[in-house]
Amino acid sequence: MSIVDEAENVCNEKKPQFFDDPEFVKMHEHYLKMKELGLVKKQGYDIAPIDTIGRKYYEHYLGLRDSCSCGTCLKGLRQR
Repeated sequence: MSIVDEAENVCNEKKPQFFDDPEFVKMHEHYLKMKELGLVKKQGYDIAPIDTIGRKYYEHYLGLRDSCSCGTCLKGLRQR
């Protein structure tokens, strides 16, 4: 069993106990109201995954991209 599976199991086992806590219930209701109003959004990342960053620049240098006029990559040097 992976760590993620174990964590999910623990959360599922403990979930009923959370709703016994009045502070948690209050916070959960507040969260649901904010979600209903559209003020809650899933966290997103605007950076490329690590494995594609190197590939992007490597392909650019080799001239594998469609067009380029930078003069530093192989395609840019060929187009000069």
